[in-house]
Amino acid sequence: MDNSIERFRITRVGHQSPEAEFWLNQLNEYVLPFVEQDMKPRRKFELPDDTIILVAEDMSQPGTDTKGKPVGSVAIKRLLPGDEQSESLPTGTHYGEIKRMVVLKSHQGTGVAAKLLEEVENAGKTELDLRCILVETLRTLKHATRFYEKNGFTRRSVFGVYDAEYSVCYEKWV
Repeated sequence: MDNSIERFRITRVGHQSPEAEFWLNQLNEYVLPFVEQDMKPRRKFELPDDTIILVAEDMSQPGTDTKGKPVGSVAIKRLLPGDEQSESLPTGTHYGEIKRMVVLKSHQGTGVAAKLLEEVENAGKTELDLRCILVETLRTLKHATRFYEKNGFTRRSVFGVYDAEYSVCYEKWV
């Protein structure tokens, strides 16, 4: 087995937890340099109670107690009919959206992002009964677009409130 993957532990955190807030702030700091100056302010989407948030810990680096160093996170939420994010989606299909995926720069290229993505896809499929997972990223985040394509996502038209000028969207049927 690949030792680089074994060194990461993926755990779930509550969406109102300090860990979730920490990772949201990390993502905001990470994305800020890539955002065009004239871009409309990013919308803050509510996370429903059934949102799944996962955090990756590097077990080879000390953290606190029995935890490793937190190095990344991802969330997935179900898109419900009538939700502004599901406006352009066909009804009757179980859609979910990956939100707030971030990995510290020091751990990019280690495999932790792929492990987070695999775990969140599995959780979305088994726990939220999703059939199609959507993700939006900024056009300026070229490494993110390559990452999603490498991991089986195909490009699709923008959905919900996203703007094609700034966003690129992907989908993956699971």
